[in-house]
Amino acid sequence: MSIEIVAITGLIVAVLGSLSACLYKIGIKKCSAFCIKSDCVSPENPETEIKKLEEKIKKTIERINTIKRTNSSPEISHTEI
Repeated sequence: MSIEIVAITGLIVAVLGSLSACLYKIGIKKCSAFCIKSDCVSPENPETEIKKLEEKIKKTIERINTIKRTNSSPEISHTEI
């Protein structure tokens, strides 16, 4: 009897966890379910979003430049050795 309770509880926790992960990934700003209306995700300041995106762009540009440097570096051919 107790194994069934543990299994049902685990199933409920898994479903709620996957639902919350989906809501977080989608980025829903407002939820309404079962007559409950709330803000699921706190609204972020657009300036902070822009700063995060600028940092991401800088990192990507740095990665691209390092890849270009490694690809353009002169390679020693086997005939020169």
